[in-house]
Amino acid sequence: MKSKSHLFLLIFFFLIFDISHAQKKDTGFPVLKGPYFGQKVPVDKPLLFAPGIISLEGIMVHDTPVFSPDGTEIYWGEFSTNPNHTSIKYSKMVNNIWTTPELVPFSSLDSYGDGCPIMMPGREILYFNSFRALEKGGKSGRERIWYVKKQGEGWGEP
Repeated sequence: MKSKSHLFLLIFFFLIFDISHAQKKDTGFPVLKGPYFGQKVPVDKPLLFAPGIISLEGIMVHDTPVFSPDGTEIYWGEFSTNPNHTSIKYSKMVNNIWTTPELVPFSSLDSYGDGCPIMMPGREILYFNSFRALEKGGKSGRERIWYVKKQGEGWGEP
């Protein structure tokens, strides 16, 4: 009987630890587990993708999301408070849980108007549209297609 109560307490402890460990620290971002950004995979009819996270109600505030070739990272363009500028956000799956979305290091709010990320299958290159200047410190130009190569866990310079 004593071993059963110890086993019960041990199982209870691990369940509580697993639940509390999986919750994000007060970010307001839901816990998304598993592939496909934790979303249900559409089978026979289209489904709204990541409602309230990427697909927001009422206004278009995002670009089409794109997954990395291995399916563990997701990228999308998101409008800032200035409707003429977008930035590229991403999330990655760590221990089967998606991280809170943040800006990719080479993109910034209101600076360049980065958006429309596209990743070629099997490649470590991300293509995107941007109004950034051709030279550092130069004046923002017209929209062009840029690319950036994966370097380890991060990205190089566009």
